[in-house]
Amino acid sequence: ASPPPSAAKGAAGTGATSRDTADSGAVAANVAARPPAFPLRRILQAIDALMVAVAWFGALALAGDRITLAGHLGLTIGITLLGMVSLATQHLYETRICSVPSLETVRISPVAAFLGLVNAALDGATDLPLRVALVGTIATFVLLRGGRSAYVAWLRGRRRDGRFVRPVIIVGANDEAEYLSELF
Repeated sequence: ASPPPSAAKGAAGTGATSRDTADSGAVAANVAARPPAFPLRRILQAIDALMVAVAWFGALALAGDRITLAGHLGLTIGITLLGMVSLATQHLYETRICSVPSLETVRISPVAAFLGLVNAALDGATDLPLRVALVGTIATFVLLRGGRSAYVAWLRGRRRDGRFVRPVIIVGANDEAEYLSELF
């Protein structure tokens, strides 16, 4: 009781029914209409990595001749990688955390403190002064907070221009729906 092969085939004889062809065309048109995804999370991660690296590169410069350039760069890279892992474990790359500045600040604090403690623990092994850990901790906090604030300001500006926005469906016909449609 299956349909004859000629009825099941599309007009081109490819084996696809007209329904399959129409559906795949709609999907293809929908995919083609979407703009390519922009890596906002990767940009934020790059900003964070840069801020942590700058903070600790500057702090390690206080060590003077106690550390070689290779050691300076190695420690900076190691602390930066450790900082990136710490930022991720604090869920600082989730939208619900990034959208609340006070919550973001509360979660940046332990990351900066942890990196300072790691550097202070290395104090005995590397003969670094304790002020390096203190300056690095403070600089990490200030630079991460500042870098993230600059990122949010940049992102808000782009969203005002219509970039990086999400589609919104408003259901209703009263004054509130009209206000919301003008808002979005």
